[in-house]
Formats: sequence, C-alpha cells, structure tokens
Amino acid sequence: ILCLPHNSYFSPARETKYPGILINTFRKGRVVFFPFAFGKFYRDFGIVECRKILENAVRWSSRDGMPIKLEAPSSVTMYLFEQPNRQIIHLVNGTTDARGQSSYLNVLHGIHVSVRVPKEKEVQEVISVSKGEKLRFRKVNNWVLFAIPQLEEYNLIVVEYR
Repeated sequence: ILCLPHNSYFSPARETKYPGILINTFRKGRVVFFPFAFGKFYRDFGIVECRKILENAVRWSSRDGMPIKLEAPSSVTMYLFEQPNRQIIHLVNGTTDARGQSSYLNVLHGIHVSVRVPKEKEVQEVISVSKGEKLRFRKVNNWVLFAIPQLEEYNLIVVEYR
C-alpha cells in the first residue's frame, strides 16, 4: 500500500502496512471503507481530488448508479428522500464570502437537477415548495430534468408521481 506525504497529492511516497481505502464486494453488495475521517478531511481542506474520490466511491457502491444528479457548485448540499408516490429533494446553499463568513449569502442561479424516475411511475409535476410554484420539467428516458432558477438559503423540491 502506498502512502502520500502530507504536502503531496500526486506522487507516491513510501510503502506502509496501513490501508488508505478498502473496497469489497459480497453477493450483490459493494462497500468502500475509509479507515479515517476522509469526509472531514475533504470538508476541512476542500481538495478537489478528495471530492472526486468520494464521488467515485459512492458511484461504485451503488450498482444501479446515482438516483439523482446535481449541476451546482460544490457548496450546495443535496438530500434526496423517497416516499411511495414522490421524491423530496432538499437543497441547501452553503456558499459564503471569500473569508468563509456565512453572514453573506451568495444567491445561486441556473442549478440543474436530474432525478431517476422509479419504474412504472409517471411524473405528474415538480413543485418548488419553498417558492410555492410548479417547475417546468422534461422527461428523457427514465430521468426527469428541471432547473432551479434561483437558490437562496434553501429550497424544497417535490417530484410527484402517479
């Protein structure tokens, strides 16, 4: 197992007996295990390569692929919850000013979301509950695509199915 020195992101350093990342499969399941606080490391230092490793780990672990795709700055946090005839999406704008102060809110525009439509379901409507308005959407294959015109602090989106 190769270890990277603290100040290097790309070149392998010395070999160690301690694992960096463990992956395994069992029957239909897949698991990626980070034996250290990798998510905290990314949160604290924001190294793009760390985000890519986390994204790839999640993508690889979910055999069917990601159920949702978000085109937004990495400061936007997204949560997806599924209920029998709808999907609920929470979007949180964590963008701050250059000094990391959260007292200043950077309003974001043109965020695009794609959600996989569950089998045998048809999209009825997409609603921005926070704004109290229906959003225009289109269906491409088994995905519903829509845009969030503006994200201030928070937006709750509901995709209703029939």
